[in-house]
Amino acid sequence: MQDLNRIRTDFGAGFVAFLWFNVLIVAALAILVSSSPPLVPLVGAVAIAAAATLTWRADRTSAATRIVTSMAAAGLVAIMVFELAGHPYQVDIHMYFFAMLAVTAGWCDWRALIAFAGVTAVHHLALNFALPSAVFPTSTPDLARVLVHAVILVLQTIVLAWITTRVEALFRSAGETIETVARAEAEASRLMAEQSAAAEREAARRAEVDRTIAGFRSDVDGLIARVRDLTARMNGETTRLSGLSANASRSAGAAADQSSTASSTVQTMAAAADEMAASIQEMNGHVGRTKSVVDDARDTVLRTTEDVATLASEAERIGDVVNIIQDIAAQTNLLALNATIEAARAGEMGKGFAVVASEVKNLANQTTRATEDIAQRISAIAGSTRNAVEAISGIATRIEDVQRSTASIAAAMGEQEKATGEIARSIGAAADGTARVAEISRDSTRAAEETNRSAEDLAAAVSEVVDAAAALERRIQSFVRDVAA
Repeated sequence: MQDLNRIRTDFGAGFVAFLWFNVLIVAALAILVSSSPPLVPLVGAVAIAAAATLTWRADRTSAATRIVTSMAAAGLVAIMVFELAGHPYQVDIHMYFFAMLAVTAGWCDWRALIAFAGVTAVHHLALNFALPSAVFPTSTPDLARVLVHAVILVLQTIVLAWITTRVEALFRSAGETIETVARAEAEASRLMAEQSAAAEREAARRAEVDRTIAGFRSDVDGLIARVRDLTARMNGETTRLSGLSANASRSAGAAADQSSTASSTVQTMAAAADEMAASIQEMNGHVGRTKSVVDDARDTVLRTTEDVATLASEAERIGDVVNIIQDIAAQTNLLALNATIEAARAGEMGKGFAVVASEVKNLANQTTRATEDIAQRISAIAGSTRNAVEAISGIATRIEDVQRSTASIAAAMGEQEKATGEIARSIGAAADGTARVAEISRDSTRAAEETNRSAEDLAAAVSEVVDAAAALERRIQSFVRDVAA
């Protein structure tokens, strides 16, 4: 299609120039042979050519450009026919329609041909009835001649349309073929480039494989030599391991015997420690009960001390009451004395009162003597109470000393009990440990025997490894030779 577009582009430029050439022909005919005013056909021709040119400049190969320029060509020929009205060549100029239709085929577009034929048909039919002299050199319509021209025009249009359609199809097919060929060439170039790159990669890979094989051969040789050294060392180690296993087995047996003896001794110590712990626990119980009795005695003494102190306090309060009673008795005695004096002053009238005053005085004196006796007794009680308080306080102090000593003994017995328990547990753990050691020694004996057997198996395995390494060496060398070939 690019070639077809290129042809249409070149043809369009020439066709537009040809239209303006026909404008010049119209101008020449207007000046030389036209019987009508020359300006009218010239203006019409210029307008038609200008419209076609503007369309062409907007898009040089579009369908609109092809149709408009074809219609303009038909219009210019129609103007020429009009200018030759009444001239002998008017009929002959009709041949220019067929020639111009053939020129229009240069667009390679059947639509341009149809547009040209349509304008020509409308021109002939319309002017044949409206202005016959503008079409044919007669003053009356000549439909038969119009039909003859129309048939010829239709036939030419059909043939040219078929030709242009085939040409357009051929160009389209050729364009597709060219595009296919171009894609095929591009694909072939790409494939050739890929093949070249693949060949280069294959050569590089081959060189890399050769280098890899050489490195592999070197590495394998080194590894095989190392395997040989290691197997030789393993043989020596297995022999040494067998000797060590035998020694370990003998040592483990002796250790098992010693562990059994130590375990028996430790178990005896553990039993003795358990008995000592039980005795200390019983002693600790007696000390605890003694401490409880001392605590109870201390509490009783404290309560007694408090009761005696309360008694002393109450005795002092009674002394205060006695003092008050003595004061009252002294006042009463004084009042009785005053009453006696007053009764003496009263004479006969005061005798009875004097008797009462005398009795009151006697009672006051008795009260004073009684209170003095009570005060003496209370003082004695207070002294005894203070002595009792001091004695009880001393007892309480001794009991507290006994309590502290008992507490210290109980604490010491508790610590001794814990220490004895720890000793018993330690001895028990030691007994368990020695039993475990004995068991481990027996296990060690079995393990040493197993190790001895494993060393023998290892020696056999090392021998097999040596054989396998030799076989591997032969197989790898064969593989390297096959690959290198």
